[in-house]
Amino acid sequence: MIHISFLFLAVQMSQSGQLTLELPYVIIGLGATPNFVEKLTVAIPPNSQSNQLIRTYTQMIPNSQIVVVPSPLMNPEKWHSKLFLTPSRMILHTGIALGATLIVLAGVLAILQYREKIEDDRERKVQSQRFHYDAL
Repeated sequence: MIHISFLFLAVQMSQSGQLTLELPYVIIGLGATPNFVEKLTVAIPPNSQSNQLIRTYTQMIPNSQIVVVPSPLMNPEKWHSKLFLTPSRMILHTGIALGATLIVLAGVLAILQYREKIEDDRERKVQSQRFHYDAL
């Protein structure tokens, strides 16, 4: 089994030229990833109050937006992530595939039910023609 993993890194600059502050968030793109993102690690660099703060999230859905809210700052276990999915045409394809599967299964079930009914009728007919000695 071939296992390939990639590492993407994005950082937020504290200041740029002319002492302008950067926006308080980082945007990173992974491109067209057809598979789940196995591990997403969010870290804040160490400062005078603490060591490096790290939180790892697992199994992120592809083609989604993930917002990580690091609050409270000093407790990474309480950080939470919000996952935003954009509906696409794949929902329609998935619905059609699900509907077709259910129709096929309902057809198979109806055929088996019909065969069972015919067999029960046949057995009932044979039973009605037998002579019961208990009736005497």
